[in-house]
Amino acid sequence: MPIIINPEAFYTVRDLAEMLNKSVITARRYCTNKKITPCKKVGREWIIPGKSIIEFLSPDKRRRQK
Repeated sequence: MPIIINPEAFYTVRDLAEMLNKSVITARRYCTNKKITPCKKVGREWIIPGKSIIEFLSPDKRRRQK
C-alpha cells in the first residue's frame, strides 16, 4: 500500500514512525541528526512538514546520502 503524504500538512514523530515502519526512537533520531530537515521542536514534540518527508523518501535524495 503506498504512503500518502500531504506536502502542506505537518506530522509528528509518531506519524513518521508509522509511515516508515520504524520505531518512534528512530524517527526522532532522524530529526535530531538532521536526516529530515527542517524539523521543529514544539514543546516536547517534533513537528515535521510533509514536504520534508517526501524529500527524504525521494530516490534522488537517498542516492546522494550514500
